[in-house]
Amino acid sequence: MFQYASLLSILAVPLGIVFFRISAFLAIGLIALFLFSLFRAIRADYFAWIIEQKRFGGFYDYLSTRLPRNVQIILPPDKRDDGK
Repeated sequence: MFQYASLLSILAVPLGIVFFRISAFLAIGLIALFLFSLFRAIRADYFAWIIEQKRFGGFYDYLSTRLPRNVQIILPPDKRDDGK
């Protein structure tokens, strides 16, 4: 549900500016709604992932399983667990 609200709010900004000449305050409000909905969607998916995994994993573990395999997450050397 939050994903759809996020999608609709971000699509409404350029369409509203071009076709309906919305004000800057409404555009900023729609962008704020987009960010809020996106945050809530990621949070809901993270909690669903915790239940699915039957363990409390960190956010890095969540991203490493949810992101495509070709996306690289670069960590500082002191946070890596590769033994170097």
